[in-house]
Amino acid sequence: MPVPASAWPTLVLGAGRTAPADTTARLLNADHDTKQLLSYIGKQAGHRVPTQVLQHLKLLEELTGDLLKHPLGADWRAELSQLRQETLEMRKDLTTVRAAAERHLPVRMSTGNWADVARGALALAHHLSSHGSMSSVAAAVSDIAADRAITVRLNDPEAANRYRRETPVEMTAKANRLRERVAKAIGSAPLTSVRFLAARQLRSGDLRFTARTAKETEILRVHREGWVHSLGRKSEVLLPTWGIVIHDINVRSLGVNTPRMEELRGVQDKVISQLLANNGPDWGEGYRNNQRV
Repeated sequence: MPVPASAWPTLVLGAGRTAPADTTARLLNADHDTKQLLSYIGKQAGHRVPTQVLQHLKLLEELTGDLLKHPLGADWRAELSQLRQETLEMRKDLTTVRAAAERHLPVRMSTGNWADVARGALALAHHLSSHGSMSSVAAAVSDIAADRAITVRLNDPEAANRYRRETPVEMTAKANRLRERVAKAIGSAPLTSVRFLAARQLRSGDLRFTARTAKETEILRVHREGWVHSLGRKSEVLLPTWGIVIHDINVRSLGVNTPRMEELRGVQDKVISQLLANNGPDWGEGYRNNQRV
């Protein structure tokens, strides 16, 4: 027996009514109307409703419920919110740097000659650089930048091609997100305290990052195994080495009395290995296996 039209419940999205412009409101109305129809059909035991109509209403109820729990675009909205937060933090850092730079400017600039002003200005230095001190010459800007730079070799052509499609801003934000995620996962306070300020890809495909200070760069090198593989499975941090020049050496002190060229080459390799082992910086157990000359 068909159900009389007058007995059906009144729907929010009924005939002759204007649907709201807001998509969320329309979704809520559709979910409400579907539940009303299913509830009414369930109470009308003596009336028959086609199976296809009943199945369609149930599927529509599931769809509206899922859309209300997981709205479309929620993932990229979360990413956009995180990007805005990181941009705000970068602006705060820039404001701090600008304020610190202004404090070092001369208070009065009464001289009219720009050469005199430049001659009397403070030397370029960085209070957190490993070069700067009261008893030594101030570090050059290039040396300061090198102190805060760290290079990552991807060792993967596909990963290098992926990074070539990203801008420096995107690479910086991505590296900071991955670093924060790893720091939370392993509970590393040192990795939580550092931050990348800039990033770029070299012509070789390697990635060059710049930290806020030389101290943070050192922290990133020491704890490199915790974060570098998040950039790529085969990635590794390049560790710098320093050249050594030996002007003269007494071969008899090495146990070589009648040196031949083959013996000298063997002794030379032995001395080089000892010097590297004794003078290598304390950057973890894997230092000797990851040396780059």
